[in-house]
Amino acid sequence: MLVHRRNRIQLTDEGRLIFSKAAAVLRAVDLLEASIHSLEQEYSGQVVVGCTHSFAQSLLVGLIQRLRIEAPKVRLKLRFGHTALVKQWLIEGSINFGIVLDNEDLSAFETTLLHRGRFELFRNIAHSLPDRITEAIFTESRPEVHTIKRAYQERFGSELTTVMEISSWEMIFTLVFGSNHVGFFPDYLMLHPERKGLLVPCDFGLPEVPYHLFLVRDRAVSLSRSTELFFEMIREGFSPVIGDEPA
Repeated sequence: MLVHRRNRIQLTDEGRLIFSKAAAVLRAVDLLEASIHSLEQEYSGQVVVGCTHSFAQSLLVGLIQRLRIEAPKVRLKLRFGHTALVKQWLIEGSINFGIVLDNEDLSAFETTLLHRGRFELFRNIAHSLPDRITEAIFTESRPEVHTIKRAYQERFGSELTTVMEISSWEMIFTLVFGSNHVGFFPDYLMLHPERKGLLVPCDFGLPEVPYHLFLVRDRAVSLSRSTELFFEMIREGFSPVIGDEPA
């Protein structure tokens, strides 16, 4: 499986095949371990979740504390990445489930709706806002960024430029909170009880830029008892804020 060369070791074709399947084998071992413990009516083993850093910091902290109380023997591991990375981790079998926005094709996975919301231009409530602005803080070029910039151009006849490009919604929230800048990010960041009222959406009469937040999992793989517990904790934690719109 290995070819020894000068100053390095290289995998053979057989080695690469085995390496590509290793994550699935390890996951099966974790599931077996969890199943054995479930016979003893206790939660244990490892639960691996993929999501964005902003989601974890905004909305997972309380649920993680709850998991620690109800299942102290469970080892939780969070992997941070955007939707495309979470999809890849699911395919590789390196995470049990993910939490993602619907900005990628999710048809290959089983999805559970968590939240419907909007991308908004936010400002600090302590700062006044003119009738129109010329710049805002955005992430890298993404479909929702193009949509809001195009809508602004059509509404006001002028360009809304990027004053700073930051690939972290959490960082954009922090900068807007500490300044008179306007920032563009999904409104789920404002669902944390301690953040409510700190920032408010800018009312420019622009069309809504909606999003859906999903729990995603490999439909062909059963969740361990401990993973199912945390999965349900997250789903139930969001049920009051999904809204009345049909799925």
